[in-house]
Amino acid sequence: MPTVATKNGGPVDIMSTLHHGLLVDPNSSKEIADALLKILTEPKEWEEMSNNGIKNIMAYSWPSHCKQVLESLEKEKQYTKTHTVRSHHAKTWI
Repeated sequence: MPTVATKNGGPVDIMSTLHHGLLVDPNSSKEIADALLKILTEPKEWEEMSNNGIKNIMAYSWPSHCKQVLESLEKEKQYTKTHTVRSHHAKTWI
């Protein structure tokens, strides 16, 4: 569903991923009204935002989140393997 959200904080990241709405200054009633009117009165805007939301929503799915976490852990594991430092005071690797 097309969305109007604040251009402060988390919605900025979500909107840049989903491309399903408009960001506005939450203190500007004119910006909010203009954004709502644009979405509600321009069928092509509504359709494009709706399609983008449907197409991109899986970026925030549980499987996608798990995949990102596992990829990050694997990168950290590889980094740790290649950047292990040998202690001068012990015979074991730290």
